[in-house]
Amino acid sequence: MFDTVGVLKRSFEPVDGGYLFYPTRWSHGYQVTPAEYEALIEDWRRVAGWKGLVKLAGLTVLAFLAGSMLANFVDVSRSTSSVVGYGVTAGVIGYLVWQSTAANRLVKGRKPYAPPRSGKEAEAAMGKTLGRTIAVWMVIVSLSFLAWAVFIAISQPLLGIPLAALIGVVAFLNFRIAVRAFRTKR
Repeated sequence: MFDTVGVLKRSFEPVDGGYLFYPTRWSHGYQVTPAEYEALIEDWRRVAGWKGLVKLAGLTVLAFLAGSMLANFVDVSRSTSSVVGYGVTAGVIGYLVWQSTAANRLVKGRKPYAPPRSGKEAEAAMGKTLGRTIAVWMVIVSLSFLAWAVFIAISQPLLGIPLAALIGVVAFLNFRIAVRAFRTKR
């Protein structure tokens, strides 16, 4: 559904002698050599490409199945089983976060190659990087969660109103990102 490798590729701008990478919206641009760029793309393809995601999902399911079977055969309390499940989930998320920050770790400590972008340039780059498909899905998922939070707010106002406000802010920010993606010229 999403081209995760394409999103990473669009995060780099071709320049003389390699590529320009901006770790954040407000940071300077750092030069990355073509060899480093290819290594980053290949590593990310291995992690977040189709085969990588299937492998990661399969390993996660196997870990949960093995944990469930072990909990049934060995007398393990429910809370211990839950802690193991949370640990597996945290491990998978930690692995993905670590892999997704490879480009940032690569340029850490290097001298800047380009000055920070203007706000308008940064917004255009963000819209180009994400793409329209991801932006649309971000809005759909955000609005779905917002509808869920509103239903909770109706039934349990004490919990639901702050939850709806929080999710409403996130939905608004995601909507702004979607607008940037659609305003960006291809």
